[in-house]
This record gives sequence, structure tokens and C-alpha cells, in this order.
Amino acid sequence: MLLPLWVQKTIGDWTTFGGGGYVVNRHGGQKGCWTAGWAALRKLGDKLQLGGEVFYTGAASVDDPSAVGFNLGGIYGLTEHDRLLFSIGRGITHVSDTNRFSYYVGYQRDL
Repeated sequence: MLLPLWVQKTIGDWTTFGGGGYVVNRHGGQKGCWTAGWAALRKLGDKLQLGGEVFYTGAASVDDPSAVGFNLGGIYGLTEHDRLLFSIGRGITHVSDTNRFSYYVGYQRDL
């Protein structure tokens, strides 16, 4: 379970947001850890937003290292209510153990 605290601010075409929280983890051999991240997005026209983020995740067990990484991505508006979300990134620390490469493609629909 994540206990988060996040904030967001929009100034003109820029939106910045982030925060952190504590992950409560009661599985055997695991422990709780802190997580945090910060992102910035810039609106480029009516349909496209591009941005980046940096993040930190603490070690969830004594055998796992903590991780720092980054992602670049965006949001593309298909219609007024439909969006394509995309992201690509990698770890900066402990890369071979935590995040050599990651990507995400998603679809969002406002109801």
C-alpha cells in the first residue's frame, strides 16, 4: 500500500507535479520503503504535451538496491475525451539490477 503526498502547479503551457510517499510492505522478506518523483510537462499545441520525470524508489528488501531513474514521455489528444499516453526511460543507479530500459503506452478515456 502506498501512502502518497503529491502536488501540482500549472503556469502557462507548463505543468509540474510530483511528490512522494511511503510504501507499506508486509510480505515475507520485504520491508517498507520511500518513493519520490518529480515531473514537468509542456503543452505544444492543442493535442500534444511532452515532458520528463526523475524518480527514486527505496530498497524493498535487504537484497534489492534503491533506484534512481528517469522517463521521457507525453500525452497526445486523439479526441476531446481520448488520449494516448507514452513513456520511455531507464535507471541511473544500479541499472543492471533495477531498470535497464522501460516503456509504457496507455490509453485514457474521460467518462
